[in-house]
Amino acid sequence: MTESKKKVPIRFLLANIDMLESKMYFPSAIKVDLRPFDFVVKAKSFINKDNKSVIVIVDATILSEKKASKLGFVKVGYVFDLQNSEDLINKKSGKVILTAEFQKLIKIVAVSTTRGIVYSQFRGTFLHGAILPIIDAKGIKTIELLG
Repeated sequence: MTESKKKVPIRFLLANIDMLESKMYFPSAIKVDLRPFDFVVKAKSFINKDNKSVIVIVDATILSEKKASKLGFVKVGYVFDLQNSEDLINKKSGKVILTAEFQKLIKIVAVSTTRGIVYSQFRGTFLHGAILPIIDAKGIKTIELLG
C-alpha cells in the first residue's frame, strides 16, 4: 500500500459549539398547530490547518408543510480538534487530507447536536414540535477537504 493510500485512524474531539444565528418567523396565518414541518439542513466543513481543527457549520431551516413558508432558522458552528493532524498530512502535497467517511461522521455528529439545539432554542414556542429528522449518512455529500 502506498503512503497516500494508507488509512490512518483519526483521533479527534468536539472542542467547541457556537450558536451563530437563530431566527423565528411568525406565520401570517394564525394556526394552532403548524405541524407537520419540513426541514432543509445543510452542513459544510472546512479545515483550519493552523489550529489543527475542522470546522463544521450547520444551517437548519424549519419550513411549514410543503415548504410554503419559512418559520425558523439556526446556524451552529462546531470545532473538532484533530489530535493527530501530523499523521494526516500527505507528504507529497503537504496538505491535510480527510476521508469522506470522516467528513460524514463529523457532519452526523454536528447535525445530531443541532437537533437538540433546535429543540432547546424553540421550546415553548409555536416551533416546539419542530424536531429535526434523523439524517441517513448515505445522503450526506462530501468533497475532498484539503487544508
